[in-house]
Amino acid sequence: MGKQRAKKLIEAARQSIGIDSGTRSIALEIKYIVDSIEHAQQFISTLETEMKE
Repeated sequence: MGKQRAKKLIEAARQSIGIDSGTRSIALEIKYIVDSIEHAQQFISTLETEMKE
């Protein structure tokens, strides 16, 4: 999941019925998830490089 997709999810949350309050926390949670996925992808890439050596 990329940052562009996260931005789309945040915007969708803002426009959803009943999600006016808490959009900041939802945005923060989405950012945390995206950062975690990116970190995991980097970790996997590093492991794959190490395994090739």
